[in-house]
Amino acid sequence: MICFSLAPVLHAQTDSTDFDDDYSLGPAPLPLGMDFEFGMSVPTGKEAFNLYPLGAQFELGPKVGMLTSQRLWLKLLGGVRWLGQNMDGFNGNEMQHFLSWYSGAEFTYQFQKNNLFLYPILRINYNWSRNFSSYTEDAGTDYSNTTYSYTYIRGKDWSPELGLRLQIRTGYLKLSYNLYRPELRLSDRVINDDHMAGYHGIERQRINFSTINIGIGYDLFIQ
Repeated sequence: MICFSLAPVLHAQTDSTDFDDDYSLGPAPLPLGMDFEFGMSVPTGKEAFNLYPLGAQFELGPKVGMLTSQRLWLKLLGGVRWLGQNMDGFNGNEMQHFLSWYSGAEFTYQFQKNNLFLYPILRINYNWSRNFSSYTEDAGTDYSNTTYSYTYIRGKDWSPELGLRLQIRTGYLKLSYNLYRPELRLSDRVINDDHMAGYHGIERQRINFSTINIGIGYDLFIQ
């Protein structure tokens, strides 16, 4: 009778111990998030600044906390940076564009003071860039036709980026410097046109398109 009366108690203790062990051995889920950001870009190279004194950028990307303390984060991102300037074209208003698509990986580390968070930023991007023009042609009616010209130059290269991010709750302000010196090449059509005109110039040239970037973003915490 004593053995039968102790059996339910021993069984309950065994189940409780197994449950605690399983629970304690389970891995804690890594924190996940998503960043959305837009802002402005200012070229630091003299030649690029003379052509495009101001631009804009937009980027987004998912991120994962490498530590359960949510201090070290890795983000995979994609974005676009546009630099442009109005010019007086022969047939109307002309706009010059320097457009770069980029993707990369970013590491940030969190320092906290009350509700204020500071993140140093280390990033590496790969960029695809091209220069083209667009102009608005007066068709002699109440409407205007916009025609996009062919691409003048193309280039692609890596670019490291350093910066700081100041965050309060889910909003943040970011300041960064992107070092980008791509080797730009004239398009085949431009080269052929130059050769037909008897002009043989430099077909490839490395130009400093580094930028200082100021961004405003939103940090979406997923898990």
